Amino acid sequence: MNKWILALLAFSSTIHADRPVWIFTPLTPTTISVPSYGAGTIQYTVTNQSRKTHTLVMNSIQGITQDTSGFFCKVPFTLGYEESCTLKLNITGRQLTGNVYGGPWVCDQASQGLQCYQPSANNALNISIGSSEYMDIYLPSHQTLHCEIADTPEERAWGLMYRTYLEPLYGMIFIFASESSNLTFIMKNVLIPLDIIWLNHDKTIIYISSNTPPCTSKITECPTYAPPPNLSAQYVIEINGGLAQRLNLTPGIHLSF
Repeated sequence: MNKWILALLAFSSTIHADRPVWIFTPLTPTTISVPSYGAGTIQYTVTNQSRKTHTLVMNSIQGITQDTSGFFCKVPFTLGYEESCTLKLNITGRQLTGNVYGGPWVCDQASQGLQCYQPSANNALNISIGSSEYMDIYLPSHQTLHCEIADTPEERAWGLMYRTYLEPLYGMIFIFASESSNLTFIMKNVLIPLDIIWLNHDKTIIYISSNTPPCTSKITECPTYAPPPNLSAQYVIEINGGLAQRLNLTPGIHLSF
């Protein structure tokens, strides 16, 4: 009888040891595509489930840096029982050496890498280097915008969400089948200010929303952006906020692509 009790206790101890001591709750999608010229961000809430205080550190990943500004987790970060912090990861496309599957691994600093946990399989990092098509857009100033093409409903819906950085003179062009007076955009889950430029079927600028700010409210509370209802557009270009003014882009200017 004692042997059965000992065996049961040993089995229970093994199960407990396999349970994560700190857990990861995703705050953003963890499956993203980052173009080589762009950047993205992924965030988790890390919570210590142990009654013991742990000082934690994330294992390094090429092309991914931990944002320690503000109230985000520091390096290292210390969590008491049921304490948590937000782990913000910034991904830089040009620094990635390949797709990233799995992680981030976060380890107890004192364990010398022996006590480490990562998110569950469904919530682990799944980052691919974007293979999107690009279009060159020629400006009257003889400069060129290099724009990622979004011409499917899925690509247009995703847009530039969760991007933390755009290279100068890079952006995205949304292509629609025909002109419409109802091409409305929203800045939910967009992390950087953007200039949104609407063009008609002749590729002439009809309207610009300059320095359009990100929206951190609920989607139902986010403002929408569109040209006046008497104007119709077929193409929309998004670039870094303030760039349109620096490039002297105004309504009435024709672009070539």
